[in-house]
Amino acid sequence: MLHFKLQTGGSANIIVTFKIGTNDTINRFIQESKSISNREEKITKLSNELQNLATTTQKEVLDVVNEVRANIKHSIIWMTNQLTIRNASLDLVNKIAAVNDVSVIRETKVLLGMTAFNISNSSDSMSGRLKPYPDFPYATAWPPLQVKAPEVWKQGYDGTGVTIGIIDSGVQLTHDCLYNSYVGIDNNGWFDPERKSNSPRDGLGHGTGCLSMAVGQFGIGVAPGAKWMACLIYDSNLGWMEDYALQCLQFMICPTDHEGNNKDCSKSPRVINNSWYYTDEEDDTNMRVIIPIFEALDIVLVFCIGNGGIACGSGGAPGNYKEFIGVGGSTYEGQYWSGTSNGPSRTDGSIKPDLVAPSEVVFVADSLTEGGYACYDGTSYSAPLVVGVIALMLQKNPRITKDEIKEILYKSCDPLPISDAPCGNVSNDLYPNNRAGYGLINALKVINNTPHMS
Repeated sequence: MLHFKLQTGGSANIIVTFKIGTNDTINRFIQESKSISNREEKITKLSNELQNLATTTQKEVLDVVNEVRANIKHSIIWMTNQLTIRNASLDLVNKIAAVNDVSVIRETKVLLGMTAFNISNSSDSMSGRLKPYPDFPYATAWPPLQVKAPEVWKQGYDGTGVTIGIIDSGVQLTHDCLYNSYVGIDNNGWFDPERKSNSPRDGLGHGTGCLSMAVGQFGIGVAPGAKWMACLIYDSNLGWMEDYALQCLQFMICPTDHEGNNKDCSKSPRVINNSWYYTDEEDDTNMRVIIPIFEALDIVLVFCIGNGGIACGSGGAPGNYKEFIGVGGSTYEGQYWSGTSNGPSRTDGSIKPDLVAPSEVVFVADSLTEGGYACYDGTSYSAPLVVGVIALMLQKNPRITKDEIKEILYKSCDPLPISDAPCGNVSNDLYPNNRAGYGLINALKVINNTPHMS
């Protein structure tokens, strides 16, 4: 397919995979780092070792790329020892293929960012309303109420001191419910693979809405005291791109400045929201390569499970990986949302989603109207609600591990009504099941089950 496209005179966005993978380096790091307790030191050590591997194995190909004067852009993905190249010609691909260290050259996949169904819209700014937690008596404020976030705020936990990451279509920095919680460009808080812009932007609106569910002010987000950093995965011409996803995941491991330089692993967030996924027809094998590095570095990846509806086995990757948290949806009435994609996982057979959170007629920040708000449907908005709850946990106990976070989340869920037929021979009366996982997230139970830092 790639060769045919290039033979007809076109160019392509490609991913080059090298014969030497990252597993040996990561496994050696795991053994050597057991005595290292400092998180920054651990991340820096692994990233340096992976960068050294990439520098060594990619040198010949990079020499070929740097000789080309055409309008191409490339990015070294040391995280997986791959190289992404934009606008590659047939001649360039043939030259790269001739290098002995190269294993596979293929075209970059176009992913699915979650579709946002606009239910209603309001251009009213909320910055003049009661702060920080107005008591909304109507449906537009139901998500934090349903997950019992206000009861956690009363205990003094609102995410203060925690930074979350989001990989999405960007963020409208000027939105009044998000502006004050941005970590800032000086703290390596933003990366835009498309334009290398120096300030967060969002031409689609999706990322702004998702982020507001996690950290939005004025009672919209679950963890309004938390800070955020972001990376843009959306190509304004092509859509949600796999090569940008790789760059963004790498950015979150060791954040750089907006030009991709001066990495600072101390800025890496503990939890990252991802409201995007591979389609059922796409081979997601490449994304599975990231699993060991995020496991080794104890970084929590949260994904939406998708809006696939009633069909069983429709959960999107990587949210359907057992190592990551895949989030489905609940309705305003506290029932299972039938628009949710379901398990079992087509990747590893595990039960998915892991849990559910509000996804129907949710009230979010809207970047398409300056300072406005809107109501949308979709598990895109369920995932960041869970990220917000994790931020509450991390405020109470910054030392809690990824596995402990998952265990506490799952045992703190509530059962909810499910009217659709069961999936994967697991009864809907049993938890976890392939419709709602362990059930509806309950932030109050989560925080009560989170131990204080010893």
